[in-house]
Amino acid sequence: MNMSKEQSKELDMAITFAQQSIYDGADFLGEWRGWNVYEPTFADDEPRFIGFPQYILCKSGKCRWTANDTESRAIMNIFYEDD
Repeated sequence: MNMSKEQSKELDMAITFAQQSIYDGADFLGEWRGWNVYEPTFADDEPRFIGFPQYILCKSGKCRWTANDTESRAIMNIFYEDD
């Protein structure tokens, strides 16, 4: 995937944000309500039981976790509706 310098910088921010928690990295999923959505990832394939899925939302040089289950569900419905 060819990324602009700005997109690459934001991905690096999302990865750092994920690593400040329990995750090893992050993958870009797409856009939702003006936010770029990143899925936090682990470096291995070990199963994890961490609760309801959380996503990293980035915009204007800032990142945050999804605020609640409602935001997470809305994102899951867009990016994982066929899974």
